[in-house]
Amino acid sequence: MIRAEAAYAACDASAVGIAAEAVGICSRAGKAHFEARAHGLRALALLRRDGAAARNANERDFAEMAALIERTGATTNAPFLAEWRAELAGVLGDAGTRAQLLREAEQGFAAIGAPKQVERLRALLAGGA
Repeated sequence: MIRAEAAYAACDASAVGIAAEAVGICSRAGKAHFEARAHGLRALALLRRDGAAARNANERDFAEMAALIERTGATTNAPFLAEWRAELAGVLGDAGTRAQLLREAEQGFAAIGAPKQVERLRALLAGGA
């Protein structure tokens, strides 16, 4: 997971493959919380690489992430899922859904005590970005 997050943060083209590898490793190790994050990272990396063409793959990864959150109760991942789904909505040009999901993410981050994330999302929402 650390390698996948680092590759994504560095805009490294290998992030898709590294995140896919992390999905498998986390699944085999029974680390559903990290597996959920790995699905999200793979979706983001695909979105960055392929844009709107990654929609179907993104939706599959996000659905798997949501299922893992539901199954395990790893609710700290839920705000990330909402934010990442907002990113897909933005790429698809759906500003209304994007704003709704960003507000959902903001509320989720507030609920888990992540003030820096809340502040960052409020700035995004205020700027219309």
